[in-house]
Amino acid sequence: MSNQIEIKGIVINLQRFNDSDYVSLTDIVKGQEDEIVSKETPTHIIRYWLKNLNTLEFLEEWEAVHNANFKRVQMPPFKLKYLKNNKTLTVKTWIKELDAIGMISKSGRYGGGIFAHKDIALNFCYWLNPKFQVWFIKKFQQLAEQAHEAENFYLNKVFDDSLEINRFSKQMLQDRGELPKEEEE
Repeated sequence: MSNQIEIKGIVINLQRFNDSDYVSLTDIVKGQEDEIVSKETPTHIIRYWLKNLNTLEFLEEWEAVHNANFKRVQMPPFKLKYLKNNKTLTVKTWIKELDAIGMISKSGRYGGGIFAHKDIALNFCYWLNPKFQVWFIKKFQQLAEQAHEAENFYLNKVFDDSLEINRFSKQMLQDRGELPKEEEE
């Protein structure tokens, strides 16, 4: 997969972590034209999403399925602490306190931002803009189809090359007299 995708005119950076595709939530937020979204920084929008109980429950289940080191037993006190209005929940806090792997916070002006596994990015899109989520799904389905076609092309090429090598080896053995020549009809 390339390092960027474009969805509805929004260029979104991708990163590869732990053999999985991670999508820039920061870029998704920056590309939204909604008045409320455009008045806030991407970091604040992502924090609002994190403070949602449904988001925390989704993230908890995702981590439990994909991360053997996830501290699930810490979730009840974690929720009690961070769902209060006077507490700020950040991606870095989520990662640090629970050993989470589904999101990454990278510093830096270029290439920095908050990245999430594509499953989590899909959940974020649903919360942020369900219409955009439809296009997000469509783009990832298209990428999966392209990868499948490329894999099939590669397998067909390997098969064709194997047949050619087999024919060459057979001819070589026949020429050396180690294999009887086939009779032509």
